[in-house]
Amino acid sequence: MYPDFCEIFGKDIYIVGGAVRDRFLGIDVVDIDIASAIHPYDFKDLCKSLGYKTFDTGIEHGTVTVLIDGKPYEHTTFRTDISCDGRNANVSFSKTIEEDLSRRDFTINAIALLGEKIIDPYNGQNDLKNKILKTVGTAEERFSEDYLRIIRAARFASRLKMSIDTDLLIAAKELAPKITQHVSVERISDEFKKAQGHAKEFLKVLYSMNILDVLFDSTKDHHANELWWEEVGRAAQYDIETYFAALARPNGDKNKVESICREYKLSRSIIRFSCQLVEHLPYFNTGEFSIEKSYQILKTCGDNSSRLLNYLQNVIEQPEPRPALEQTLNQLLVELDGFEPSSGVIV
Repeated sequence: MYPDFCEIFGKDIYIVGGAVRDRFLGIDVVDIDIASAIHPYDFKDLCKSLGYKTFDTGIEHGTVTVLIDGKPYEHTTFRTDISCDGRNANVSFSKTIEEDLSRRDFTINAIALLGEKIIDPYNGQNDLKNKILKTVGTAEERFSEDYLRIIRAARFASRLKMSIDTDLLIAAKELAPKITQHVSVERISDEFKKAQGHAKEFLKVLYSMNILDVLFDSTKDHHANELWWEEVGRAAQYDIETYFAALARPNGDKNKVESICREYKLSRSIIRFSCQLVEHLPYFNTGEFSIEKSYQILKTCGDNSSRLLNYLQNVIEQPEPRPALEQTLNQLLVELDGFEPSSGVIV
């Protein structure tokens, strides 16, 4: 349960966004965002008078974080869009919750609570019930305001197991090429990170919306491959390095993998393992492997040694049973008890 913000502040304070959506879905609410007509500096003064500490999270955009009983809540003053360029919006503060909700991306995210009163001008509850993802207003207009919303649509549809409204799907396919022209690679990568918990389904929806071909032009031949979707889904169960390595693997070539990882500004640990995976995987697929040679590979992998073995055993699907490989991997796993990954030395 969450605090009674109206009682705390003595003002009309609305709960908005994902917290409302997840409440109606019966999902545990983690982060709670609040909104009101109160100007950000006035909200800071109000918090100060009540003894609550605040942080200027994004005060130039109207957002101030307040700590209540040690827990942070982001308060954003109602806003309305003046202009958008596909990435950033010029906004002004507004007076009503209805104006604020009108600029939201999807109907399921355009519901607000004032105490127990529900404000739902776009029938988001109905769309949640019917499991259909729709935009607020026309899809073309919403996406043109911020093209990242096309990827967000795929993430919400896959995470919540929702079907996609026909108009939304048509607009997404038409405007998908705009994503890489207007959206930073960091924001795109962040969407993939948020989708790690449902990666297989995410790829499937991205493919249906023609987004994979836009983001990863060099691996088009793999995008319809359900075995790849399943491999990425298994990889995502482990860690971020294994997950992104599976995403990058269809590039095949070490230099190409490094290039795409750097293009999307991924961490050094992700780049390192992704390159090691595509470099060494062909050896284990040849059928001509030995414990000795495998040890040499592990030495070069250093602290990614167990990660590589895990990928071979639990992530990649072998086209047919390979008992010799399985025996080799099992022996290597036993021997890893005497392996110091950080130094790459077998002791």
